Amino acid sequence: MSEKYYTPEISEFRIGFECEFKNRMQGNEWAKEVCDWDTLSIALDNDEHDNDNFADVFRVKYLDREDIESLGFVYRKHKISDDFWKGDTHNNILIEVLSDKKLCIRHRIDGMLEGEIIGIAIKNKSELKVLLKQLGL
Repeated sequence: MSEKYYTPEISEFRIGFECEFKNRMQGNEWAKEVCDWDTLSIALDNDEHDNDNFADVFRVKYLDREDIESLGFVYRKHKISDDFWKGDTHNNILIEVLSDKKLCIRHRIDGMLEGEIIGIAIKNKSELKVLLKQLGL
């Protein structure tokens, strides 16, 4: 992946959304931010009143290996693809990286496939966390 960050849409912002925020009052340094009500207020205000500069204030890191591993997955390199797994011999989740921002997620219980999502586009860690929670994984 050539780009590491993207400018989020205002619709992506919610409590718990992970992004980076450039605070002009503290030296214009990018700081990691987990959205709370204050961050949401800043994002909404910037989107409404200063849309041209939104990309200069907020950015989000694209999903990468580090993000997936931070959720407890273990990286495995294969001949065809990279994948990550989490679980034990009875209950596990496999995430296979198909292509740029596309994943295949498989859930197995006692070796039997319980669910599979192929070709889902996940842009960032926050989206993956929400999806895994929605799937009960």
